[in-house]
Amino acid sequence: MKYLLMTALFFGSSLFAKELLKDPEFKKFEKNWKFNKKSEYNYLKTPKIRRGVLSIETKHKSESPYVYITTFTPIKPNTDYTLTLSTKGNGEGSIQMGIRSTIKPKEAIRNINLGLQARVTPGKEWEKHEVKFTSKGNFSDKNKPQLSITFGKYLGKVELKDLSLKTVK
Repeated sequence: MKYLLMTALFFGSSLFAKELLKDPEFKKFEKNWKFNKKSEYNYLKTPKIRRGVLSIETKHKSESPYVYITTFTPIKPNTDYTLTLSTKGNGEGSIQMGIRSTIKPKEAIRNINLGLQARVTPGKEWEKHEVKFTSKGNFSDKNKPQLSITFGKYLGKVELKDLSLKTVK
């Protein structure tokens, strides 16, 4: 009986882990997310969002960070996390996800990887991706960790939905 209760508590707490992303359904995209692109992607406007699905369509591929979205992410050092998202694409290439912190020392701006660096290749049907990672480094909230999803290495239309970042219990 004791074992059964412990098992139920374990699975119950993991099912109801708190969502760490402020706007995983892109409901207030302009407020909670930042869309960036290099000049060669000037034809792109803000990503299209409909019913929790974000879509971007590129006419060529280039370097991964040339088109990306970011949002601040309240992660802590040396903690286990799970990032999940579903993708669908009509094109070729991959998208990348990372959690980084930007610091601005006197000599240059540096992006520091905080533990997540993953790449997925969207297929023609919706596919769920799950990435487990441990945050690394010695950082604080003032370093403003952020989730970045890059689209520069994808040619065609790519869609994202069901985005989630949770602590592994």
